[in-house]
Amino acid sequence: MKTLFFTLYLLFFTINLYACNDLAETISAEAGGQGYKGMYLVACTIKNRALLYHKTPEQIINQKNQYYGRWAKNRHAIYEQVKKEADYLAKNIMNLKDETNGAIYFRQLKEPRYSWHKIETLRYKNHIFYK
Repeated sequence: MKTLFFTLYLLFFTINLYACNDLAETISAEAGGQGYKGMYLVACTIKNRALLYHKTPEQIINQKNQYYGRWAKNRHAIYEQVKKEADYLAKNIMNLKDETNGAIYFRQLKEPRYSWHKIETLRYKNHIFYK
């Protein structure tokens, strides 16, 4: 029985570790160049979507065509530059205080605005946030 419990615990810990790493890499790939606050704001959009759609943050980032940083080829290199901050944000994502005024989308200034970018809530460096 102890062996089964230990195996299940190890499996859960391993899965959670990989999910947290995917989340940290996504956050850093989306906004690593904008420092801690930029990454924090992106993490808030993930949290806001998770709450709105009753999904986990991992389910949110793994949805097709949502967070492009999740699949970016350079995501790991960016993550390595901001690892400490990105890991903290990923680990604590559901406890972050929302500073985006409820944003669930964001885009870079150079990207086009689409129909789902309804109400602008915040601008930070080269990101515009929407709900």
